[in-house]
Amino acid sequence: MNLSAVRLVITTVLILAGCQLQAQQQPALLNKPSQLEINKISRVIGEALGTNNIRLSHTIFSETNVLIVERQPIKSNPHLHSANDKPDHFVLLKDSNGCFIYHKQSEQQWLLENIECYAYQDKGDI
Repeated sequence: MNLSAVRLVITTVLILAGCQLQAQQQPALLNKPSQLEINKISRVIGEALGTNNIRLSHTIFSETNVLIVERQPIKSNPHLHSANDKPDHFVLLKDSNGCFIYHKQSEQQWLLENIECYAYQDKGDI
């Protein structure tokens, strides 16, 4: 192999490694989310859960990157639980493309357009 071919291979490997590092998702937080941002997040979570009856705290994803949503028991018998009563886990993540909400149960994720988040050091929240 000549020197220019070796350079081409090395350059290609470095570019591919750089792209992979950029796209790697990491835990993220919001800095004082606005009501508009909370509404967007509420729509995403509602879509994931199949409901539009979602109310979120004004501190959503600002203290932890995990949101756990528990389902209400059946109204006719509060002690009766169904198989769908398990809590849903949502995680806020960031990569070079932006902020995402990841739903652990369905393994789906949604890009949060026009919402700024910042990466933080995970303390075992996930």
